[in-house]
Amino acid sequence: MRRAFLVVAFTLLAATVSAQPPCPGDCDGDLSTTADDFAQALRAAFDDLVACAAADLDGDGAVTAAELLRVRIAIVAPPPGCTVLPMPTPTPTQPTPASTWIPLTPLPGGPRQEVGVSAVATDIYVLGGLTDTGAESDAVAVYDTLAEEWRTAAPLPAPRHHVGTAVVAEHVYSVGGFGGGFTPTSDVYRYDPPQNEWSPVASLLTPRGALAVVEWNGFLYAVGGSGPSGSVTDHAVYDAAADEWTALAPLPNPRNHLAAVSKGGFVYVIGGRSDGGGNVNTAELDRYDPANDMWDVLTPMPTARSGHAAAVIGGRIVVMGGEVNQNNPPTGVFVEVEMYDPATDRWVSLDPMALPRHGIGAATVGNLIYVPGGATRAGFAATDYSDALRIIF
Repeated sequence: MRRAFLVVAFTLLAATVSAQPPCPGDCDGDLSTTADDFAQALRAAFDDLVACAAADLDGDGAVTAAELLRVRIAIVAPPPGCTVLPMPTPTPTQPTPASTWIPLTPLPGGPRQEVGVSAVATDIYVLGGLTDTGAESDAVAVYDTLAEEWRTAAPLPAPRHHVGTAVVAEHVYSVGGFGGGFTPTSDVYRYDPPQNEWSPVASLLTPRGALAVVEWNGFLYAVGGSGPSGSVTDHAVYDAAADEWTALAPLPNPRNHLAAVSKGGFVYVIGGRSDGGGNVNTAELDRYDPANDMWDVLTPMPTARSGHAAAVIGGRIVVMGGEVNQNNPPTGVFVEVEMYDPATDRWVSLDPMALPRHGIGAATVGNLIYVPGGATRAGFAATDYSDALRIIF
């Protein structure tokens, strides 16, 4: 009977009820009648288990054809008191930028992984690391991006790997890292390029290796890493003028082998892992606000990873490489390159690495991101291969 009534009423009862609720069929109560409301009202007409009280205009417990017609009319001609919702404006689709990897002259002195990488003007500094024999290195190599050649700088005061590094006032800092095996250290050293010498400065508040260090507004921010008891949330800022560290709001979740960059007054911390072996990776993206000493959690990157590198170029954050990828045997290295736009909180994928690696760092000079050394297999497989990423926006 209800179906027969539906057919007849659509032709005869277009305007039967004059005193109706403001928005016939407003199933969700937002003072508007939409296509979604009509779809729910239509289901209610045929299924007693589906409710839409706003479509039952006479209150008899059933949604009839005449009432459905009133709902349909309200979508295109809302009565007084009913809002017309604007159609959503589609978000324009941005084309994915083209990218290409450019091979460079190999890292001098042989293969190294778990290196620290930073840039001073047009020079790329590569600090410490582990060799292909697993030996700890104190070597410092400098790549002149203008001359496209390497030179050797004064070695670190002690062999270090998994160090954090960043630059303040054209001085390179080596922060923490592991030494004497995988013993975390709190040692911090400052390098003066004109003098070609390293000097000890104030130590970290806690010993940490596999941490992330970035510079913002003349200060160093040291985030996360692995301490004597495993992954930490430790976070501290270094004032170079005062030569002192101050504890800050801890990282939301403990992790090591993470990456970080600074952009637009914020520190972005990307990925990492909570375990020692890289089997508990995270895709987490956290943003630290130095002005308010607060963290926000943003859209995670598409690929959870650790031992990766990150750099800023063209206003975006680019993440590449890392370990351990169970879906990429036998190397276990991530080939993925993903780019984040802080303005939209969105990620896009770029072309994969030409030679996928982990245990890497990255630094931007001009329109290229430089990625020296690293390891071609999860664990220990150091290489001297170096390349640079060009992105065409």
